[in-house]
Amino acid sequence: MSSSARTRRRPYGSRCTTASSATRSTDRTMTTGLLGFSLIALLLVLSPGVNTMLIINNASNYGPRITTFNIAGLCTATFFHGALSIFGISVIVLSSPRLYFVVKAIGGIYLAYVGGRMLWTGISILRGGRRGQRTAAILDRSRSPLDSFREGFLTQLFNPKVSMFYLAAFPQFIAGRNAVQEGFSLVLVHASIIAGWFFFLTFSISRMKECLESPRIQAAINIVTGTVLLGFAALALAA
Repeated sequence: MSSSARTRRRPYGSRCTTASSATRSTDRTMTTGLLGFSLIALLLVLSPGVNTMLIINNASNYGPRITTFNIAGLCTATFFHGALSIFGISVIVLSSPRLYFVVKAIGGIYLAYVGGRMLWTGISILRGGRRGQRTAAILDRSRSPLDSFREGFLTQLFNPKVSMFYLAAFPQFIAGRNAVQEGFSLVLVHASIIAGWFFFLTFSISRMKECLESPRIQAAINIVTGTVLLGFAALALAA
């Protein structure tokens, strides 16, 4: 083999080595970015908020089966927020003061409705006797999986902070080579963390079922969570 042929082959091998190194570097960058995003999303999910109050209340009153549909609604709305952010629609909403105010106002009104209902339930149970027991029984029968799914979905849907989080995080963790696929991968990670944490919380609460069946405990949970949600509603409407 001539020296000129050997010389011609070297650049090819060099290019292969360079491409392989670049691929490994990109993979490491994506893995590091995914871990960083997962940590931020975990801290966000673990911080007490509207969703936490909702899950605690429903897990205490209705048990894991109904609360599972709550969690499904939260995760579905999370993907909806992710799609809006990935395709740029959230930028339009958040950059328009009027649209942003409308979304926040609808979310605040819905939170006030949910919080007021919980507060009324707690007060009714606290009154004791047949009246409180009858109220709890009626509410228990009226709670369907669809009601629970819709409650979780709407609570998360009208929370503009989810889209704000994505718009802030995506530029930091998406390399841009396949932005849509990478974006939905991050949303999947976020939704999985939401599901994992709230399932853990739900089944932890269900293990304390005997204690939580006390009317006083149920009333206290409803009153506290209802009051907290009303506070969140007031903040959303006032901001």
